[in-house]
Amino acid sequence: MKLDVFIDGSHLNKQSDNGRLGIGGVIVDMSTDKVIDQFSVELTPSFMKTNFGADKCSNPSAELTALYIALQRFKDILSTADSVVFHADYLGVKEWMMGNWKTKESYIAKIKECAEKEIKDQGLTNKVSYVWVKGHQNSSASKDAYWNNYVDKLAKGE
Repeated sequence: MKLDVFIDGSHLNKQSDNGRLGIGGVIVDMSTDKVIDQFSVELTPSFMKTNFGADKCSNPSAELTALYIALQRFKDILSTADSVVFHADYLGVKEWMMGNWKTKESYIAKIKECAEKEIKDQGLTNKVSYVWVKGHQNSSASKDAYWNNYVDKLAKGE
């Protein structure tokens, strides 16, 4: 069975008093367009500091954290898959995880390391692939656009 997971990070208002740094993820049965499971999590500065040593958090680090949290949250479901495709509208998720980009910030390297450890520990090493999805398209443009907009709302806490 193939599982499709859409992930996103949102860094609204640069973490101002009114802003929200959040992530979202959804597992979708693409044959029926049904949600299997989903999450929406606000990332606090203390969470980022405790888990990754981050004194700040950028949108790219939120995007990569969404992958890590999806691996944790969907662990039981992912264990049943023959393949797992992670869809993200930030190219860095794919490029970092495939080793094509080097991480410059130590906290981003830590997030990547945590995601890689989850993949290995769950036995998903040869089952995971990554797809870049063009962000902020009209939802009717494609299934990928629809689900990317869906997960964008989760990341924003809407």
